[in-house]
Amino acid sequence: MQHQSTTLWPAPETAITATDTNESQSACAVGIVKSTTTTPKREGPRPTLEQMPPEILLLIVDAMFGDRGSSGYNTTEKSYCKDENCWKQSVCYSKFSRERDVIRLAATCKKLHNIISPAIFKHDIRENYSSALILSAKSGLFNVVLQALEAGADVDAPDRTGFDFHQEVCDSQVNVETERFPVSSSLTALHWAAFFGNEDMMRLLIGRGANTNARADMGTRSYLNEDEVYWSDEDEEDRTDKWEEDEIDEWEEDSLSSDHPQRAMFCHTNKEYDDQNRCGANALFFALKALHGRSEPLEWRTRSVYYDKQFARRAPDGWRLSMAKLLIEHGSSLITREYGQIHALHQASVYGQTDIVRFVIDELGTDPNIRDEDKNTPLHYVAIEATRRQRGEAGDMQFQDLRKTTQLLLDRGADPCLQNSKGLTSEKLGLPRKWLERA
Repeated sequence: MQHQSTTLWPAPETAITATDTNESQSACAVGIVKSTTTTPKREGPRPTLEQMPPEILLLIVDAMFGDRGSSGYNTTEKSYCKDENCWKQSVCYSKFSRERDVIRLAATCKKLHNIISPAIFKHDIRENYSSALILSAKSGLFNVVLQALEAGADVDAPDRTGFDFHQEVCDSQVNVETERFPVSSSLTALHWAAFFGNEDMMRLLIGRGANTNARADMGTRSYLNEDEVYWSDEDEEDRTDKWEEDEIDEWEEDSLSSDHPQRAMFCHTNKEYDDQNRCGANALFFALKALHGRSEPLEWRTRSVYYDKQFARRAPDGWRLSMAKLLIEHGSSLITREYGQIHALHQASVYGQTDIVRFVIDELGTDPNIRDEDKNTPLHYVAIEATRRQRGEAGDMQFQDLRKTTQLLLDRGADPCLQNSKGLTSEKLGLPRKWLERA
């Protein structure tokens, strides 16, 4: 039996003809070649990517993704740029270039999108810690969150999408070297949705089984420790001492840099900013200090949140209360942060949120003198914040909210004479005496 060979994309063949060998050689010698080009008839149109079987396309995608176990969230990376703010631009870093290439391929047409998108989500879950779910929850992309969950992402997956950065000027101030370190934390999509004040996203995640009482830590950054090892010969006569670089790099963890925004995210008071042990915060902790409007999330993302801006700012009455009720109805503990035993009433008081103070005391039956780990009461926390704001701008509206909160707490039975573990009353901590005088 004869087997016929078929070439789908035949290469054009070129036949060089000459009268005889001598003529051909002489023609080549003077740079003249008599040739005729014959293009064989194609057996069919050249297939496009759209016409390829899905199985072949997925093999191509798998090859584009490359080796498994090499996530960009597991590596440090350096970038050199003339812009000192280059850390904001992910394009400066190459670790996720393969994912970007596959996403661009999927975006070329609807058919490729339908075939490739499930593979992208599965790769993301397997290699990149469900980053599509986390990043989309932060940005409010409902469709992407749903697709990630449908693809099998864990709704309570811990966040590994963050980075910490270190910059220094090099090359005689021509370039800025920025090193990016991966950050690990136990923040979930629900924590982020609460912090960014997205109640609809919170409802979606809770409906998909998100744990409303999951506890999060501030996070740590990881870096490779390239140790050097001292080595010497066993033979004393031929002893040669030298330093050799250890070929095995070990990952180590360190605290976040002083300007990392997650430091402020876990703060309850201004004094806590430098404390490394803030942990055990649930979604209610973040909902009670949720960012409001467009400017606050932008400032937070661009690291404009520093020592004096980590507190909840003024927001419309009922806005944070609605999110708080949602979380409490679905089992969120009123101990919003385990470190320090911070209660929802402590938070609402220090933020001057009278609607939440009223709800927690009147409807949930909370003791207006409830204490934290250091025996501070809600009035102590009002005093701490009032002292800070007295040094700020005159006419501060949130300062007036604190005064209203004080009156509300007193009306509900708060005792201004109670002392904390240091023997200080709220007045000794700085609560204005005139606020304690009942009308």
